[in-house]
Amino acid sequence: ADVVFLTDVYAAHEPVIPGMTSDAFAKEVAHPDVRYVPQDSEFKTLRAALAQEIRPGDLALSMGAGNITQLLRDWRPA
Repeated sequence: ADVVFLTDVYAAHEPVIPGMTSDAFAKEVAHPDVRYVPQDSEFKTLRAALAQEIRPGDLALSMGAGNITQLLRDWRPA
């Protein structure tokens, strides 16, 4: 990946892992361009960050649990 965006980490139907925060997770990701973007209810901040990076022909992939599956559904850059 050219860029990795991370948003808030939370437990999804499993016990919370002590010390596992978004910041801690970002530090463990071995990538030169990891960016933390706070999550809001409609992913406006994250979508804006993606819109600054994604160009025609690029591939965007979202992974996670919960409503993150809605991030790229029906999304088009402005």
